[in-house]
Amino acid sequence: MTVKQIDLRRFNILSAYTRKPSAFLLSEELAYYSSENDKVIGILIRDRIDKDFTGIVLGKDESHQYRCVEVRKFTSSQDSARLDLISAVSEWCLKPDIDFYQGEPPKPLLDVFLPVVDPSSLNPSFLSVASQYTFTPARCVIENMMPFFQDVDGNFVQQFQTHAFDARIWELYLFAALTELNITFDRRFNAPDYLCDYFGLEFFVEATTVNPTIRNGIVVEPDPRSMGTSELKAYFMDYMPIKWGSALYSKLAKKYWELPHVIGKPIVLAVQDFHIPHSMSFSSGTLMPYLYGLRFNALYDATGNLIVSDEKRESHSWDGKTIPSGFFYQPGCEYISAVISNPLGTISKFNRMGVGAGFGRDDVRMLFTGTKHDHDPNASVPLKFALEVTRDNWDEPWCGGLNVFHNPNARHPVEPSIFNEYAQHFYEDGRLRSYLPKFHPYGAMCISLVPK
Repeated sequence: MTVKQIDLRRFNILSAYTRKPSAFLLSEELAYYSSENDKVIGILIRDRIDKDFTGIVLGKDESHQYRCVEVRKFTSSQDSARLDLISAVSEWCLKPDIDFYQGEPPKPLLDVFLPVVDPSSLNPSFLSVASQYTFTPARCVIENMMPFFQDVDGNFVQQFQTHAFDARIWELYLFAALTELNITFDRRFNAPDYLCDYFGLEFFVEATTVNPTIRNGIVVEPDPRSMGTSELKAYFMDYMPIKWGSALYSKLAKKYWELPHVIGKPIVLAVQDFHIPHSMSFSSGTLMPYLYGLRFNALYDATGNLIVSDEKRESHSWDGKTIPSGFFYQPGCEYISAVISNPLGTISKFNRMGVGAGFGRDDVRMLFTGTKHDHDPNASVPLKFALEVTRDNWDEPWCGGLNVFHNPNARHPVEPSIFNEYAQHFYEDGRLRSYLPKFHPYGAMCISLVPK
């Protein structure tokens, strides 16, 4: 049986969810190996204390989760440990599946792409992802994730295939992104969605989405593409805050902080915009002004220096509806520690992550285009970018594009160091401070080009 070396991107898609964060404190991962069919994978490690080397062999247990089946002998030679690991992976490939079992009750496999509802009820977006070969990378990513994902409510597959496809993708995205941050989960509770543990720091994450307005079974959303300049300005400054507010207030009304298992712990609301197709590619900049109740003005002074100022907003009005501005200043919001969002947290990210990990077909070209932050202090508009996504060049993190908006009035602030590598925003002493990574997209689209 041929054993090949794989990179960290593919290893993480296959089995990142089985790795305990504490493993990074004890050992250093040096290389990864896999059988041709990924039945068995191996990790070459160096012990951080003793400085010697060994290999760990992983295989799928009763629940199709990669689990440790053997730790090889330690040696002072890295080359010796590497050859021994390759031999062990090859040997384990010949063993029957039962030899990988851990003696635990099997967990039901969530096959999200096997239809469980009437074909007429299937969501068009689900059908595209389930059937089009341009989405093969995304399917592979999700299929490898599902053995580790826990369906607490018991209706995940049905909702994924029907009315809540976007919301369930957002939930899967959060599962992957939080795992990448070295967070472990306790899924004993139905709500909030995730009880997170970051090296002893506990907090909750509750997912929500901005959805289309539906009246009498018909989507009634204004189309920004047909708007003039003044109407478009009102759309961004008033309509979008109302949409964000609707999603966030629906969670605020749940009063999760009163639940016995939540009392005294930080609560983070994770929100994504799906109110019209591709809305997340242009709406992300409207969330921060609403959360902090601010209007931003950018002007250049006589010497050509950019001066950014802000002023307080009291409310947002659109078509007879008015809501207060400044979500973080509303009654009850002192129990919300932060709001997180990521305009890139969509099915397209799953597709790009899959390509980077070596899944999918080589004859499909994928282009990733959008706008990103310009770190020039005098820049008043973002930069455009266009990148080709290939398995040779793509190394995108799950958290790429993540924004963390900290509540200045939080009773139980969430620890900022959890999100150190990504965009964080604070309002302190009457001033907004943002810390942004080198590459920080504001909005983007991913286009797959199919050969003729």
